[in-house]
Amino acid sequence: MLGGKCRTASIYALLALIPRTALSLAHPSGSDPWSVPDPPDCATRISSAGLSLADVQYLAERGSGFWAYCLFATYEYGQRYHDSAQANRWLQRSAELGFPHAQFLLARRLQQGKDMPHDDREAMRWLLATFASAVANFTAE
Repeated sequence: MLGGKCRTASIYALLALIPRTALSLAHPSGSDPWSVPDPPDCATRISSAGLSLADVQYLAERGSGFWAYCLFATYEYGQRYHDSAQANRWLQRSAELGFPHAQFLLARRLQQGKDMPHDDREAMRWLLATFASAVANFTAE
């Protein structure tokens, strides 16, 4: 069994690799997914499609990891609908649906204990899921 400091150090080492590897595979266009706190431009997509919050929730509930992530972003970063509990719910759902940004962010939050209990084991599980999703997205194109 690894000691707490070693396990945490190894998680940080793996987290440091992701932006340059796994998520760059998920974005072969070369865009930097960490240039803003909300990598997918949810607000623009919602606005250009003329969607309401109820529309986005409908799409997320029907299995869209992207739209579930947009609900997370709305509740996490939005001023009108700010609700940490809802944000965490939709981040978790988006990660479960295989959306790499959500998986990575969930791994970081679990590792740091940000807005949820600290859990290195779950953080590592989601970190590995991020790699798997990014590789699957890369090979699918």
